[in-house]
Amino acid sequence: FSPIDNLSIEISYANADTEVTASSDPTQVGDPLVDEVPNKAAFWTVYEFEGGSVDGLSIGGGLVWTDERVRPTAGAAQAVKKLNGEVLRFDAETRLDLFAKYDWNQWQFSLNLRNLTEEVNLSNNVPRVPLQGGVRADGSPYVFDGDMEVMFGVRFAY
Repeated sequence: FSPIDNLSIEISYANADTEVTASSDPTQVGDPLVDEVPNKAAFWTVYEFEGGSVDGLSIGGGLVWTDERVRPTAGAAQAVKKLNGEVLRFDAETRLDLFAKYDWNQWQFSLNLRNLTEEVNLSNNVPRVPLQGGVRADGSPYVFDGDMEVMFGVRFAY
């Protein structure tokens, strides 16, 4: 919806209720699917400037909330999620993204700042367990980090 001229607001919600119903490993039946996000919600805003020196500039941002989800452990098949009897999960997280875009003639320039809240968390009784990829040569696990991403783009439309 647009509460004022040039401002757009989008709100979304998605739900996925999934589980393993059949498997060659009967212990997997009833488990949630790997990487399936049961609930996700987003709130996005975009403001488009018109006229003057800022004509063609758009700025915006959004919050994306993702419910906790199961992740595979190192060396595990896609549906296997148990490590020493514990279920490995990513915690629920809220990510903040911002962007700016400028359209000039046939050119478009964009700057995206993704994950300003640096949210990628892991909860388990076994701290910093290895995820996909196993362990490094020094024995330390590969783990996901929550670093902010900065992306710059240029596009030419002819």
